[in-house]
Amino acid sequence: MKNATLPSRPWSQRALDWIEWAGNKLPDPAVLFLITLLLTYSMVFLAGWTLFLLAYWALGLPLGLQAGYVHPRWIQPLPSAPAATFQP
Repeated sequence: MKNATLPSRPWSQRALDWIEWAGNKLPDPAVLFLITLLLTYSMVFLAGWTLFLLAYWALGLPLGLQAGYVHPRWIQPLPSAPAATFQP
């Protein structure tokens, strides 16, 4: 049963009203752009450095000069790549 006090409106008008209502609650578009840009940059940065870490583990390379780091047991260095050591 429809409400007798409110006139019936098409769904498109209701959708536009909702978009207007939601748009009034959002911050400035420039702020949204910066948030989107920085989140994307952060995800790409994290993925890139994670790939570098996995590559170093796979090749058996140390993570730094005189690094006292032990590779995880579940990652074995490639047999063709000897473990690199630093001799001062």
